Amino acid sequence: MSDNTTPMYRPADIAARCQVSTRTVMRAIRSGRLRASRLGSRGAYRVRPEDLEAWIVGTTVLPLPQPGCPPERAVPGRLIVTEEMGRHGHRAPPATP
Repeated sequence: MSDNTTPMYRPADIAARCQVSTRTVMRAIRSGRLRASRLGSRGAYRVRPEDLEAWIVGTTVLPLPQPGCPPERAVPGRLIVTEEMGRHGHRAPPATP
């Protein structure tokens, strides 16, 4: 839980910081992609710093593999599923000697 000294950002503040339009920020708020609180009698939106950071991280696009670089290969191994993993009732038959 945050204390009362934590600053909250207005959509215009976020737009300036992220170099996007206020309209883009409002679309993110209204669609639920950016968490915000509606405060005051006019229902002004305010966003906590951690919610802004979560939005930025959540919209991060990872780079595509570069041409000429070999794709990552799966590592050979053995998958072991235990009962603790939630696979109850689906046991392999006992091994025969």
